[in-house]
Parts: sequence; C-alpha cells; structure tokens
Amino acid sequence: KARVMMFAGSYETTGSGERYYKDTDLTGDVLKFEKQLKARKYPGLEIGAKILADEDHFTVFSNLLGRGLLWALPGFGPYTSG
Repeated sequence: KARVMMFAGSYETTGSGERYYKDTDLTGDVLKFEKQLKARKYPGLEIGAKILADEDHFTVFSNLLGRGLLWALPGFGPYTSG
C-alpha cells in the first residue's frame, strides 16, 4: 500500500508577473500526473494532489510540509495552538 500526495504552488504555472513561470506549467503537470495514476488503478495506491494558493516554487515548501505531515500522519483534531 502506498499513499502519495503531491503539491504545487498556484504561481508554478505560466502567467504574467514575476512569480509565474515563463514556459513551464508545473501545476498542470502535477494534476495531469495525478489523473494518469488514478486512471491506472494501481492496487493499494492512494494518490492526491493539491495546488496551494499564493505560493511559488520558493515559498511552497513550508506550507506543503505542514499539510503533508497532517495528511500522512493524521491525529485527532481539531488542532489548536498552545
């Protein structure tokens, strides 16, 4: 059994502005890859993808780390700060 979650920032695609890529669509690639893997129906594979709003390649990591840990190691919520 395998659980895979992929993340990309919403700016990791082509667009106008400094934070967008000039010719690479990572957000589209991530969603396409997720769809392809789901279509193959691998036994025991749980796959997901999330595009994180207002994030680019340099800022997405800290956000995906927290979300990824909560997804991979769910506890008992709701989570509250101390």
